[in-house]
Amino acid sequence: MNNSWDQLPEDLEPESLDKAPKRGRGRPKGSTTKVPESALTLDKMRQLYARVKPFLSDEQKRYTEGVIEGTVDVDPMLEMRMLVRQMSLIFSEAAAWYLMEGKGPGRDFASFANNFRMAITDLAALDEKERLRIEKSKANDDMVRLTEEGAEMGKFERLLGKFSDEAGT
Repeated sequence: MNNSWDQLPEDLEPESLDKAPKRGRGRPKGSTTKVPESALTLDKMRQLYARVKPFLSDEQKRYTEGVIEGTVDVDPMLEMRMLVRQMSLIFSEAAAWYLMEGKGPGRDFASFANNFRMAITDLAALDEKERLRIEKSKANDDMVRLTEEGAEMGKFERLLGKFSDEAGT
């Protein structure tokens, strides 16, 4: 029986593997340092914010600055409202431009108008979903809040009065 180790070329013998050049610590040769994706995104956010800042309300400016700084969590509903507001401003400016030029709206304007309509529809759907969620959570709240005035407190007082009447008679 012929041993396969006997037929290995001299440079692939086990002793020659120990003599392989050792690489130093650190990154492999030829690799480059890449900017983290989050730093690029943050830079783009700052550039975009600088462009839209004049069109934002004070509350929206504070919110956006907080998100960029990392001190405020992202609120999808507020983001959607800001998007619709920005699209509204762009839409009205584009419509005014087309009227001033005496041109009919082009395909790009019609496409933007359709996207704007869908954004408004989506915002209305999100608002309705949030309203239903709040309404459902109130309906499922079976606990009587002792600190509230109103219907729940009245039920509690009637319940206590009923038990005290039964105990007294």
